[in-house]
Amino acid sequence: MDNVIAFPVKSVRARAEIERIIRNHLQEAGASHDETEAIISNMKEFLELLELDFDFSIPSSVASVIESQLSEFSAALKERTNQLMVERLKAEIAHVASRRSH
Repeated sequence: MDNVIAFPVKSVRARAEIERIIRNHLQEAGASHDETEAIISNMKEFLELLELDFDFSIPSSVASVIESQLSEFSAALKERTNQLMVERLKAEIAHVASRRSH
């Protein structure tokens, strides 16, 4: 078992992907390295709050009824999470821009 490779959990991989996307966006927008790092640092706790990993089971007798509702809920939750992330990113960018102008 010494040659087993430990991969990061899904939430860690997702957070790293989100950070990569934010970094690329900020770089394309002309943010400096220091500004980018400040924004990423400020958003870390927020991104951690958005992580939601859960597992549950339901009896097969009600699974078909609940499945479509869970699917709708999941889509709505994902959309809301994306909106929250974008709004937080805008706020962080505005904060950095206001510091830059002073």
